Amino acid sequence: KVSGFFYKVIIKLNYFYFSMKIVVLVCILFLVGCSNENISTMAVVDRVVDGDTVELNTSEKVRFICVNTPEKNEDGYLEATNFLRETLLNKTVLLVKDTSDKDKYGRLLRYVYLDGRLVNSLIAEKGFGESFPFEPDTSLCNEIKTAEEKAKLEKIGIWAAEEEIKETSEVLDPCI
Repeated sequence: KVSGFFYKVIIKLNYFYFSMKIVVLVCILFLVGCSNENISTMAVVDRVVDGDTVELNTSEKVRFICVNTPEKNEDGYLEATNFLRETLLNKTVLLVKDTSDKDKYGRLLRYVYLDGRLVNSLIAEKGFGESFPFEPDTSLCNEIKTAEEKAKLEKIGIWAAEEEIKETSEVLDPCI
């Protein structure tokens, strides 16, 4: 009977230690999750710099992740910039970090949401920019690439201009 008693005690102690290990593991995972820097923040867009960069009411600049729009003096620059201005200026947006916090210019790198819609993807979907995966911040790049493909199929925005250029170059090709 003594050995049976000790056996039951050992089983209960093993169960207790196993349970405590689980509790400690869950607590550690919870604390790590709470300290994760991949949190989202809310801010108001005070100024639109160009088609993929805005300035916030905090004076910080935000570069949209996974999307690239035409630069100044390139076709489509004004359209992309005006689209972003009409869409985001003076509106509260949700900013979500991927992996990197800032780029080499000190701009925040973020996915930007307005009313639950990913604006990075909307830029590509409307043909104002193209997908631009840049490691390591690529978790939503596939969604943005899909939006770009839709704009290409519909030949809108920068893709309409590209189609016109192709057609013009075919007509003016001196090698024909």
